[in-house]
Amino acid sequence: MSESTTDAPTTTGAGPTDAQAMVDRLIRDLQAGLDPEQATYMVAVLASRSAAELHRLTKAQATATKGEPAWGSWASLQNAARRLVLDAASARDGAAKLTGRHGRHCSRRRRRLVVQHLAPMTRHQSRMCTWQREKPCVEE
Repeated sequence: MSESTTDAPTTTGAGPTDAQAMVDRLIRDLQAGLDPEQATYMVAVLASRSAAELHRLTKAQATATKGEPAWGSWASLQNAARRLVLDAASARDGAAKLTGRHGRHCSRRRRRLVVQHLAPMTRHQSRMCTWQREKPCVEE
């Protein structure tokens, strides 16, 4: 890890420009020394995990502010974050294929689990899916 990421980020007075520069440094440090396929995979995983965290945060705030004037903005951001989660998962799966990490069945399983998390199933659908679950992927 380089020296730029060991310093704790300061939140006092940190504007969007500071946040963007800090994240840019983190991304550069993350992919340092990796070949293009591995670097692409690492950045895609970062995007996927970041999208999932953004969705988690916005969902919590949208729930907490329901009925208040700010609710519409939080709900809109939550919807955008949900779409971002699905797109980032597709990008991550594509990058994983480039590195030979997973087969096609894993992508379908992960996507189904993400969708299930974002849109909880009814009791009937849940019973139907329990016997349809795939075996966990094992990297070769």
